[in-house]
Amino acid sequence: AVLSRYGDVSTKEIWMTETGWSTAIGPGVTEEEQGAYFVQVNTWALANPDKVDRIFWYDLMNDRYANTLDWDPTAGEHNWGLIHSWTNTGNEPLPYSAKQSYVAASAFNSMMAGAQYADTIQLGDGIQAYRFQKNGEDLVVAWTTSSTTKTIRCSGSMNVTDMYGTTTNNLTTATLSECPIYIVC
Repeated sequence: AVLSRYGDVSTKEIWMTETGWSTAIGPGVTEEEQGAYFVQVNTWALANPDKVDRIFWYDLMNDRYANTLDWDPTAGEHNWGLIHSWTNTGNEPLPYSAKQSYVAASAFNSMMAGAQYADTIQLGDGIQAYRFQKNGEDLVVAWTTSSTTKTIRCSGSMNVTDMYGTTTNNLTTATLSECPIYIVC
């Protein structure tokens, strides 16, 4: 309604900027949760091209205080990155090393390259599942929205890839958690 009031809605793009979660100890999420949220929000964006045109992750690399080389693992602002910062002051992991979320982002980019959104699948309460077409096959990205794991069954076989890119072939069941999985059937 706001866009309509100020002009032609069809020419306006919606951009999600500075999307991310901090992995700071205390106020943040774990690296695994950061990776899961990366996959979830980017899957949602691909499945909703009418709602969002571009999405930008904040940020690539952990920060540090501008006037010092020290990195603080408890500072929310220092820990938004998908990789650790370049500093090597002894209190951060290996400089430029990948967080679990970076591995999840890399697997997402590989799995979803060339995929076209088809529809949202209803698999039950608390399950998010989006079907894409890729290379003539169905590719489903699915996860639960609660801390309870759920099992889904397939009448045939499916190949299941976890959010880090490890694939298990010829399964008839898959376990869903808050960490998204990719199902090719």
